[in-house]
Amino acid sequence: MRFIGRTAMITGAARGIGRASALRLASEGARVAIVDLDRHAAVDAAAAITRTAPVRAAGGFAIGLGADMTDPAQVERAVDAFVDQEGRLDVFVNNAGATRDDLLFRMDPADWDFVLSTNLTSAFHGIQAAQRRMTPGKTGAIVNLSSRSALGNRGQANYAAAKAGIQGLTATAAIELGPFGIRVNAVAPGYIATSMTAQTAERVGTGCRRTSGARRRADAPEARRESGGCRGRDRFPRERRRRVRLRPDPVRERRRTMTAVYIVAGVRTPVGRFGGSLSAVRPDDLAALAVRAVVERSGIDPDAIDEVVLGAANQAGEDNRNVARMAVLLAALPVSLPAFTVNRLCASGMTAITTAHALISSGAAEVMIAGGVESMSRAPWVQARPQRAFAGPGTQFDTSIGWRFVNPRFASQDGVTLSMPETAELVAERFGIDRNVPMPSRSRAIAARSPRRRAASSRARSSRSRPRRTRQER
Repeated sequence: MRFIGRTAMITGAARGIGRASALRLASEGARVAIVDLDRHAAVDAAAAITRTAPVRAAGGFAIGLGADMTDPAQVERAVDAFVDQEGRLDVFVNNAGATRDDLLFRMDPADWDFVLSTNLTSAFHGIQAAQRRMTPGKTGAIVNLSSRSALGNRGQANYAAAKAGIQGLTATAAIELGPFGIRVNAVAPGYIATSMTAQTAERVGTGCRRTSGARRRADAPEARRESGGCRGRDRFPRERRRRVRLRPDPVRERRRTMTAVYIVAGVRTPVGRFGGSLSAVRPDDLAALAVRAVVERSGIDPDAIDEVVLGAANQAGEDNRNVARMAVLLAALPVSLPAFTVNRLCASGMTAITTAHALISSGAAEVMIAGGVESMSRAPWVQARPQRAFAGPGTQFDTSIGWRFVNPRFASQDGVTLSMPETAELVAERFGIDRNVPMPSRSRAIAARSPRRRAASSRARSSRSRPRRTRQER
């Protein structure tokens, strides 16, 4: 029962996908508002949902509200009425939609405006109204219904444009509302049999395709007369006259399958100094605190997390043996939640984040936690094992910084095993960086010098590449 005590509004929910979504949320304990242009249909749908056994068992219920989602004033009144009754708004689903299909060259401009307004403009009004109620509480989720038709579909120039606009609107809303704790996502279903798609099929004359082969042969003439042409020839006379097979572009296909990735919450512990107030805290405990806090702050169901990845540069002491997995267990997350640790030295935490991004964008994961952990204060001393029996103790190394157990073959490669502080000293010496100059002044000086050097380099390249003219050419 993931939505007990939560509230949700779903537009265009008197039938189809919206009604099914309302039933599912109410079955999970949510208090749901069904908003539809047809108020009576919305009220009837809400009553039917509330009477179902799963909804009654979960303590959920639904109410019906009438509103034209293309009218911002009506949208505001509907949202106000629900929030005044329930006291909060947790989930808002922009599901209202309509189709008026025709080929591009024949499409009525009124049909274009109607579909864009019903599918896209209504979502804009819904997002505006919902975010005003969600931002004060720094939480909430908005879901917009897009479609696979956003990639283009014959006879649906208006619908495809609206659903592609939904995806752009969703991405922009996620960027702007994310800092306020509001998650904005889009769902792009494929073909789903609803009353809307049934009307479309009937209008374009494809209804008889659903019959069996025997029945199609037996009453094909009658079927064609009833549907206006089984294969849509009356509606789309040129549709099947020419077929062109295009070789798919592999780069474009890969781009189509890439998933947009969003950060929904961020947490970090304070940054302490060496031997400071955090020196008594183990790195795996530090990581567990942050992992647990980001789960609670984001409101994500722990069972929905695919994997946890953390970066750790040391891994010589308490952060050894896959510190990401230790953090998951210490944070009391599900034992079944996998985790792994990456080490790219000072870039370990960033590498963990880019790894999570790559996994989500490629479709290998949907929800991940990524970050990094390090405690130099608790980095141990380590000792090399003696090379022969009964020998004295081996060489000791401080693992808080720098290399240890260096391969002797690196001795001939100057600079390979330098630590970061040693590298910083060499850089300061080479480029004449004065340690007595305050850091902000030094940063401004370097920032001002960089574009001048770039401009000078560009001018030099341009002069070298310019061909010389001969006397005759002059």
